[in-house]
Amino acid sequence: MFLSELNEGQKRSYLALATRMILADGDVAPEEDEILESIKSELGDGITAPPEEVFGSTNADSFDTRRSRVIAVLEILVMAHSDSHLHIDESAVLSEICSALEINDEDLDAMTAWAKSLVAGDDEAALRAAAEALMAKA
Repeated sequence: MFLSELNEGQKRSYLALATRMILADGDVAPEEDEILESIKSELGDGITAPPEEVFGSTNADSFDTRRSRVIAVLEILVMAHSDSHLHIDESAVLSEICSALEINDEDLDAMTAWAKSLVAGDDEAALRAAAEALMAKA
C-alpha cells in the first residue's frame, strides 16, 4: 500500500527484510514466492535485495524517518500475516526488525492489528487513515 513512497535505498533494504521474512521458517511455499514477486513488481524494476542485508543484520540506516520505518514494518506485517500464521522463526525475525527500526511493543500491536485488518479485506480508506496516524505519531 505504501511501498511506492520509499526511496530506492529504502526499497532495497525493504526487499531484503521481506526476503529474510520469507526465508525465516526455512520453507519457501509457492504462495510466499508469489508474494515476493508481487513485492518486487510493486517496488519497480532494478530493485534487488543486497545479500548482506538478507543474511546479515537489519540495515536501519536507510530508514531515516519514522514514516519510512512504519511503512517497512506495516508492509512486513501484511506479508507475514497473509497466510494467517506467524511462524515462530518469523516472529524472531520480526522482533529483530522492530528493534533495529525502533518500533516499540505498543506500536507493533497497533501495526499488527492494522495488517490483519488489511489482510481481512477491511475498508482501505479507514486503514490508510489509521496508518497515516501511526506514521505521524511522535
